[in-house]
Amino acid sequence: MSELPTTFPPRRQSPVAMLFILGKLLRQLLRTFWPVLLIFVFNSGRQGNISFELFLIFLSSIQIIGSLLAYFKYYYWVADNQLFVKKGVLKTTQMTIPLDRIQTIQRNATFLHRIFGVTGLEIETAGSVKQELELSALSLSEAKRLEEYILTYKSSLSETADLALEEGGTEETSPEPYKVLFKKPPLGVFKAGIAQNHLQPLLIFMASAFGSINYIDQAMGWGEGQWVRELIKLFGSEPDPENAWIFLLFIPVVLLISVLYSLVRTFLLYYDLTVKHDLKGMRISTGLLNKKEFSILFQKIQFVRWYTNPLQRWLKLMNFRFFQAASEAVARKKAFTIVGATVEEFQQVLSLLYKEEALEGFFPYKISGLWIYRRWLWFALLPSLIATGVAFITKEWLWFHVWWLHPV
Repeated sequence: MSELPTTFPPRRQSPVAMLFILGKLLRQLLRTFWPVLLIFVFNSGRQGNISFELFLIFLSSIQIIGSLLAYFKYYYWVADNQLFVKKGVLKTTQMTIPLDRIQTIQRNATFLHRIFGVTGLEIETAGSVKQELELSALSLSEAKRLEEYILTYKSSLSETADLALEEGGTEETSPEPYKVLFKKPPLGVFKAGIAQNHLQPLLIFMASAFGSINYIDQAMGWGEGQWVRELIKLFGSEPDPENAWIFLLFIPVVLLISVLYSLVRTFLLYYDLTVKHDLKGMRISTGLLNKKEFSILFQKIQFVRWYTNPLQRWLKLMNFRFFQAASEAVARKKAFTIVGATVEEFQQVLSLLYKEEALEGFFPYKISGLWIYRRWLWFALLPSLIATGVAFITKEWLWFHVWWLHPV
């Protein structure tokens, strides 16, 4: 059985963690008060409320000081096969996580992490919706040592169970080094970005834009639709309903922005995507600016889901996700996604999770044509006939638009 490393006495995070605590605080403040900031920006020429500004400064100062004190009162250690965390300034809390309950360990190294030679660490347990423990900044050697300690302990439990099933099994086993299963080159990541779903960022962009416009209208005291006239004025012309078709030119621009957003996002998240494995599980590392590394045991993977879109099928690519044993909401939160994989790469992953005879037992089923016919009958033909009767009775011919349900 594998020997466990030295235990961990109580210790703090790296001093660099104070920078990340402050950064997290600033992001929270921006998310909370960004509508107020918009009012200040668009009302810069008007007289402001100085007492409210001083209140914001006072509130921010208190939270910054509290965050710095929280760093010095945050300790973690390992003892008796459990991970302990003690934190709190005015109210002290202590959390205990049994090592055998830990399900996934994730290392996050942003660009700022790598400048200071540290990494973040997230630890999740079975049944948790969010990470049970988040360490903002540890030295790389310290994070690896803690991760190796936990994984070695979990492997030792599995080895002990295996030896108990074998009569006379006294031979010690040593952990196998991780082997590279596949690695995505930059061109492969670029193709994966091109083949992503571009509709989702488009909808997010439009929702964010209209939400911001609503706040701008309120901040400037404008009436409904005033922002449209102000936008036209930026192009040096007065609002004219006959020139409204000009806004159609924004459609390809917005589509281009959504495609570029998907491409850049995929490249940043999945650059240098590397999948490694040993006898117990897999290790997935990915990211350009924010380097992330996931560790997952084979026995914790419940099922694999793969999916494609028309563009991915044309490029012969696919996405797939690993789901762990948990409720649906928790499993979705803890799913690991690999994008732009080829069929060969996906088959390599399946060969690690399932035996060859199990994979040979898969065969496809198709939906019966009767199911499609039944849906057409109830949700297209019947409403159309009813709408036609209503149209002849009321002389409202707009009811005939219900016939558009047929192609849908």
